[in-house]
Amino acid sequence: MQSQNKIFAIVGASALIYFLFKKLKTPETNSTGSNTAASGNIVSDAIIVDSLKRINAIYGKEKTKKLEQLFRNETRHFGSGQFKGTFSPGMEPSPNSNKTFPYGWNSLKNFALENNIPASSFYIGGPYTEGGTGRQKYFVGFPNLYTSMLFVMYVISKRGWNFGKWFSFNEASAQHYNEQISKIIPRITNTF
Repeated sequence: MQSQNKIFAIVGASALIYFLFKKLKTPETNSTGSNTAASGNIVSDAIIVDSLKRINAIYGKEKTKKLEQLFRNETRHFGSGQFKGTFSPGMEPSPNSNKTFPYGWNSLKNFALENNIPASSFYIGGPYTEGGTGRQKYFVGFPNLYTSMLFVMYVISKRGWNFGKWFSFNEASAQHYNEQISKIIPRITNTF
């Protein structure tokens, strides 16, 4: 009986190792060649903290708090699949130009030029299931979390530092969004 249990344990462990190896070696892709999993994007707490600290050094604590609140809101506190796969805080490509850089975001093109980031560093990731709606969506992907956060700050600065305008240009909707994210505790930035 004991040797039979050992055999089952060995077979089970072998199957698990094979499955993990296969999953890590072959990222899932869709018909456009975009990653459907977080293939290679490691989003550790240390990376999140480091990125926020770097933003804080440039923009100061109050704006960094708002950025952390925005990211927490858009990424289920840095845990959503689309975030892990793209580093994006819910940034969708334009439906009319979703396959070529800058994916309908002229601000992304300007940001990349101003920061000497090659267009090939950005990509389309997905599809991912959108929280709340259950719809399958694609998202703009970034080379790393810091670049994503820096881009959001770039956009928000162009929108008069109104973080609600990440969500909508409609003043009432933007105000509601600002009220919503202000209730989120920026746990990381509060430690700086």
